[in-house]
Amino acid sequence: MKRVLIFITLFSTILLAGCSKSSSVDNPSGSYGCIPPLTNLDYPINVPSQSVLSDQPPSYPWQEIGKVPSDNYVTIPFLTRKSKDGGNEIWFVNHWGLVQNDRLSMDAKDILIYHTNNKKWEKIDGYFEGTSAHIFGVYALANGDVIADGFSPTEHYFAKFDEKKRVFIENTAINNVPDGPLVFDAKRQLFWAFVQKDGIYSIDPKSGQIKFWISLPNLYANTFPTYASVKIADNGDIFLLYNTETRANVLYKFVPETGSFNYVYNPVSEYYADDPTSLYITKSGQLWVDDTGWMGKDGVWHQVVRSPVFIVNRQPDSGYKYSWPFGIPFYESTNGFLWFNSDNGIAYLDTKQEKWCWVTTDITSVIEDDDNTLWMIAYGKLYKLEVTP
Repeated sequence: MKRVLIFITLFSTILLAGCSKSSSVDNPSGSYGCIPPLTNLDYPINVPSQSVLSDQPPSYPWQEIGKVPSDNYVTIPFLTRKSKDGGNEIWFVNHWGLVQNDRLSMDAKDILIYHTNNKKWEKIDGYFEGTSAHIFGVYALANGDVIADGFSPTEHYFAKFDEKKRVFIENTAINNVPDGPLVFDAKRQLFWAFVQKDGIYSIDPKSGQIKFWISLPNLYANTFPTYASVKIADNGDIFLLYNTETRANVLYKFVPETGSFNYVYNPVSEYYADDPTSLYITKSGQLWVDDTGWMGKDGVWHQVVRSPVFIVNRQPDSGYKYSWPFGIPFYESTNGFLWFNSDNGIAYLDTKQEKWCWVTTDITSVIEDDDNTLWMIAYGKLYKLEVTP
């Protein structure tokens, strides 16, 4: 990526308290829907701070559709599919789980589906029908089936969505599902389970076959879609961040066909005191590690000139001072935008123009439907943005 240094002269009567140089907050929507960074040059360290930037929802060119039903607090889109009326269904969830007693217990308290043609919301029960299993993830298979996994206090289950009853019904043919977060492998049409302090398993949702692959006693994998430490490349290789005896979150590659599990040297991580936290693989095959850099298909690493859109100062009452945490890549839209979340909300990198844009201060997510429309819930309202691939 070319390193481009842009000098911008900003005139503003409101300056960020404590910063010697800052961007204007008179126009919080910034340029073409972009919130200006808190500073473009410097920020004070180890001093008290005050935030001058209020909550900022998405602005033009995003279109506000309306409020999300008030008795629900869904924010995270995780599935889109075509509906029978020719429109799209956009599936949202409000909660992804918590750690209890050293076990990753997950549930989706509310699932809402927005129907784009009739502009109506539909609520889906967060339990499998007739069970105490909470739904966690929902996935669309190549054959059109929609299935879910979910957790009871002691078991991990699979279920299939009944299109007529609009509920998930447990698949009793799949038993003894490993108790770990799942990653759906679209190429192999399998699920991979990463069991903490144990290892890697696969589950075939059609045959019900469960296979153990490799023991990883220091495994603490995170597969939440917006904060994943496991990603699968187009060729089937599985990249994950794994704890060694001396360091956390070291990059490894697992190749199921050969059973190999090999260390991948990441030179970019040597420039940062904090260990990497997340991975993302783009459509072009770039393996991103946070917002610090990526490895191409040729094995060459590229270090990124980090953007100030991730500089944070929005919680001074809690003692939160200025900091520059990593941006977490979580989605790529067809127009070449690579999306990141952070404590500042969400932003994207326009990979064609090599420009960053801070979209909203809400910590939320985006998803694209089959008609190239991006969808987002921010501050209790639904937004959309039509894009051109």
